[in-house]
Amino acid sequence: MLPVDMLNGYLLKHNIILPISVSQLYKFFILHLIFLRFLFFPNLFKTSLILVLILIIPSFFQILYQLKAAFFFHDIVSVSKYTTPFFSFLFFSNVIINNEQEKSIVKIFDLVRVSYVVLILNIFIKYFGFGFPMYEHGDIGSKGFFYAGNEVSVLFLILASILAHGLWKKRNKIKYYLFLLLNLAVALTISSKTAIFGIVLVFFLIPLKRISFKSISKKRLKLLFFYGILFIIVSFLSWKVIINSAVFSRISFFWESLDFWTFILSGRNIFFADALETYIHKYNFIEKVLGVGQSTYEQLNNGKIVEIDIIDIFFTYGFPGAFLFVSSIIFFLVKLINLSKTNQYSHCNFVYMMTFILLFVSITAGHVFNSGLSAIFLGLLLSMIFLKKE
Repeated sequence: MLPVDMLNGYLLKHNIILPISVSQLYKFFILHLIFLRFLFFPNLFKTSLILVLILIIPSFFQILYQLKAAFFFHDIVSVSKYTTPFFSFLFFSNVIINNEQEKSIVKIFDLVRVSYVVLILNIFIKYFGFGFPMYEHGDIGSKGFFYAGNEVSVLFLILASILAHGLWKKRNKIKYYLFLLLNLAVALTISSKTAIFGIVLVFFLIPLKRISFKSISKKRLKLLFFYGILFIIVSFLSWKVIINSAVFSRISFFWESLDFWTFILSGRNIFFADALETYIHKYNFIEKVLGVGQSTYEQLNNGKIVEIDIIDIFFTYGFPGAFLFVSSIIFFLVKLINLSKTNQYSHCNFVYMMTFILLFVSITAGHVFNSGLSAIFLGLLLSMIFLKKE
């Protein structure tokens, strides 16, 4: 999938606009294959179909309200972005549960490994004069040949965390710390807050989750002390690299120009205030309840979205969309907690940790649950709760 996204990014950057992008075409093909599998599992097929129909209701209403349908395909693409993580989760969960063979599990992790290599090669290609910068002004950072920079950071966090957790589970501590250094280099090359702070947080939480705080022994206190010192050292070295890089000038400029929350949210609080005004004054009663669909939402807000997933979902798909999103997360967390109590599943704590990290990214930076680049891998990550210890 990632080479297709690279081709798509290259075409878009060179203003080669096709009626349907190669990435959209390929991902529709992938979704078609997923639905073919769902046909053999009626409950999965019905659940997926009902979800799509609920989210497409605002677009049908806009067709009747505006008496035009030119925007409908764009809305279908938007619905597919929001639903692909869910479909991917159902697909990989079904594979893990129903194909309890080592071969299937190996293929899943091979997909992660190959995709990770493709991703970091894209990031490091900047040092050879290729690819696109994360921020055009000042030629700061790198996103390889991918088009959506924010989505690159999320994809990086997902792939790196899965591989890091595997190394820690196998007790390959030397490889784990070398892998940390590699990913710090990748994050600093990307130069986004999500990538830099996210990767440091992930790598230090993976070991700490093994410690039980019910009975703090001397050995555990030593481990806490060791990881605390290591965290300080890595943070200090990362900071020294950052302040000597071009990205620091960009951060300093915005820090001096903006208030605290506007800086932390990169202006998304301002976008939210504008979108809320639009919602109050330009949505009619039905639209306030059901949403307006992606195209109308963007049109009413001059082409801008808030880039906070739950807020964009609410303004786009109304109360039904927001309810489905929140209830799905709650249902998933309840299922995860129940599985972890059985002590049969090896990845529950890891997925629990990553779920909250990604939810935090979703609230502060967005592009997590509507990312075309990382959607399949997000579903894969969440499905790992069904991997058994043996």
